[in-house]
This record gives sequence, structure tokens and C-alpha cells, in this order.
Amino acid sequence: MIRLSVITTVFNAAPYLRQSLDSVFAQTFNDFELILVNDGSTDDSRNIMLEYLDFPNVRMLENEYNEGIPTSRNRALLAAQGEYIAIHDGDDVSFTDRFEKEVDYLDKHDDITFLGSHAQKINHNGDTIGSMVYPPKTTLEAFRLIRLKLNPIIDPSCMYRKEAVLKIGGYSMEESIRTALDFHLWCRLLVNNYKMANLQEPLIYYRVNPKGVTRTEHDKMVEATDIIEAIFWRRNFEHVSLNPKRFEQDIFTEVTN
Repeated sequence: MIRLSVITTVFNAAPYLRQSLDSVFAQTFNDFELILVNDGSTDDSRNIMLEYLDFPNVRMLENEYNEGIPTSRNRALLAAQGEYIAIHDGDDVSFTDRFEKEVDYLDKHDDITFLGSHAQKINHNGDTIGSMVYPPKTTLEAFRLIRLKLNPIIDPSCMYRKEAVLKIGGYSMEESIRTALDFHLWCRLLVNNYKMANLQEPLIYYRVNPKGVTRTEHDKMVEATDIIEAIFWRRNFEHVSLNPKRFEQDIFTEVTN
């Protein structure tokens, strides 16, 4: 059984994609599969992803049109064979020891279901422009951060136990929280009594992308965060289910080399 499935969903990330994917294959931990999802890219992203099909344990799913991150991640999550899932965004860069350290932590801490790390911020040229050191070490500290409407996990640094996320229904497909789907997932895991942690060191380069969701849909993200935070304290999230039939083969293509 593969220990780790790495999920990378891509929509028009061509300027950064090779550097991002090269960092996956530079990892000191190598018992993983990489699931690429081409989410209807219209730039050169598809051709770049095709180059990596010659690497071992690489799979590529292709949406007919741009369906968004929730659909793409759920599709990859259902296809994943690993015990653990790591998110690796197509414009970010993972440190070479990221997977090794996160897998080792989950192996040694059975009570932890999901975790992340700190990050170094880089701009579109790859220059370091700051640090992200706020992610909390413990579950208790995460509750305090959520009260401030801050995300307790930096999404592209995360790794989690696949079965726990499948059990609670994967990523929500609700349109109103689409821009904060990771925050929604973490909050649902917490209200279901799953515990989290953050390694108190940077393990990724987080790219501040002028075309990313954080910049282009900032107001919608703030609104979604407000909605999720209010629901979290009421502990009345709607039931989320992950119906495999929605992601059957006739809806997407698995590209083979």
C-alpha cells in the first residue's frame, strides 16, 4: 500500500508549475503517488503535466472544463490509494523534507488526524517576501485562532489521514464557502473531535500569486470565513456526503502515457 497520495489540482499555473512539481520529486520521502488534476487549464499547464507522466506513480485526471478546487480535490481524494493525503498546490514549493517530517509526525502521533506547518512567503518571481508563523501548535490554540477568523492550517502545507476526511464527506461542494473550503474542512474535523497540529517550522514556500483566489476573490473569502466561523461555534454544520457516482469515469478522463 502506498503511504502517501499527493494531490495537485491545476488551473492555469504554467509559469510556476515545473518548479512546483520538481519540488515534489526532490523529496527525501519517496513512498508516494502524485495525482495531478488538470482543471480545464487554457495555458500550457496540461503539456507541462504530461511531461511528468514518465515519473513513477504519477496519475493525471483531466476535467472537461474548469470545475473548481472542491470538485477536483474530491475526485482525486476518491482516486487516492495512500493512507495519508498531502495537498501540494501547483504554484507553491515544498521543502525537500516536508513529506518525511509530516509522515513521521502522523506515524508517531496516532491522536493527530491533520497537520500543517509554517511557511515562507514568496512572490511571483520566487523572491522571499515574508514568513507565515501564526499556525498554532495544538488543537486548543486552533480554537482560539478560529475565534479571530484565522485559518489554523496553511492549506498547501497540510497532510491528513484519508479515512477520517472521507468519513466526514470530503470537501464541501457548497458554493457559498468555495473560497474557504479548507477552513470549512478543518472546522468540520474539529467539531467531530479530531485533533490537529502544526510543525513549528516552515516546510513550504507559499506563493503570493496575483491571480490566485486569495487576491482575486478576497471579499468572497472574507464572507465565507465569517459564515464558517459562525457555524463552527454553533456546531451545526450541515451533513456533507461524498457520492462516488458524481465522479465516475464518464465525467472526467484519466490521461495515460
